[in-house]
Amino acid sequence: MLAQFARWFQPSHSMLESNALYIALVSQSRQPFFYEHFGVADSLDGRFDMIVLHLFLYTGRLTASDNPEWHETANEIVDIMMNDMDRSLREIGVGDMSVGKKVKKMAHALNGRFTIYTDALIDDAALTDALTRNVYRGAPPDAAHVQKLAAYVREAIDVLAKSDEAALKTGAINWPSPALIE
Repeated sequence: MLAQFARWFQPSHSMLESNALYIALVSQSRQPFFYEHFGVADSLDGRFDMIVLHLFLYTGRLTASDNPEWHETANEIVDIMMNDMDRSLREIGVGDMSVGKKVKKMAHALNGRFTIYTDALIDDAALTDALTRNVYRGAPPDAAHVQKLAAYVREAIDVLAKSDEAALKTGAINWPSPALIE
């Protein structure tokens, strides 16, 4: 009876896979070259925006598929991210009364960025503008940094589009090399 009860609280196999994928996306978004060579602020906001950007790239590839399991995986990864943001805010000492408001604001920012980035993929000027406003938060970045990040986004979309299902499901993605972009 206790074993049966314990199974209710165990995450599903799908959720465990999605969690591993989220960890892989966070790992990619924390690569030092974004902060050292692309001029992204190494701050809570900068790191949040890089996670959102990689989440957009990866989940966009999943949802472009006809496979309903991939759509579910994309939704699970977004849910995991929001739970991670909640946990992270609590760890840095944000009070319980304001965590919910901050997470709601982050969810709104996530949805807004997904919409903006989707619309911005139509041309290079729109993409660099979207990256400037969101990743660089409107602070005047070095134009070369924005161009490098835009090139990275375009290359990542191409890499993800060419990735086979096994690579996508395991998170073993050969993300673009910054050496090729610089």
